[in-house]
Amino acid sequence: MRNISRRFIPASTVDVVQMKTTKVALVVLAVLSGVGTLRAQDVAPNANDLVGASQVDLRPTPDADAYFQVLLISSVEDGSI
Repeated sequence: MRNISRRFIPASTVDVVQMKTTKVALVVLAVLSGVGTLRAQDVAPNANDLVGASQVDLRPTPDADAYFQVLLISSVEDGSI
């Protein structure tokens, strides 16, 4: 009688491969999501976008009644309003 070796992968090996695959996928996802964030931060905001009238809520606490006032910015020079 011949001794036939097993030709299957033990369950523990499959679990290790699945865990490694999951870890690699998570790392790739984290790296790719961080790339878009870095690009967005490279662009400096334009201070002139603040010029004009804006409605500002000046309530003292988030659950207080809304208290809106108009904030008028007429010019921005050297980064100052």
